[in-house]
Amino acid sequence: MSNDAALFQQLDQVFAEILSAMTPARRLRTARGIATTLRRTQSQRIGKQVALDGTPYQKRHRRVLRSQAGIGFIWQGEERRLRNWRATRGSRGRMLTGFDEGRGAVRSFYRADIERYLDISFNETRRDTTKADPMFGRLRT
Repeated sequence: MSNDAALFQQLDQVFAEILSAMTPARRLRTARGIATTLRRTQSQRIGKQVALDGTPYQKRHRRVLRSQAGIGFIWQGEERRLRNWRATRGSRGRMLTGFDEGRGAVRSFYRADIERYLDISFNETRRDTTKADPMFGRLRT
């Protein structure tokens, strides 16, 4: 038996003796106190953004949102204009998805259903969408 296993066995015996001497109500109160203390210390540690071994958490990965400037086309006889469009894939084939300025919402159109393209602006806008606030904020309530 290794040294660590022997130490854990001794510690287990000590805890078993302590628990056997307690009443059930006292055991419940002790367990509640231990849980409260553990929850508080874990919350403080998460708030400091520190791992269990003392190393700091990694920073959030940088996320850059790329979108195209605009595209205009004729779809089912209607002139449509999309902002922030991108090419996607649907169940029936290739699609264009973007913010429809006429409808005021995000819409998707199959390329096969587009009758004619009016203008396409390939100017890209890049925006950093990385969140500055620390991770796991909701866990610290």
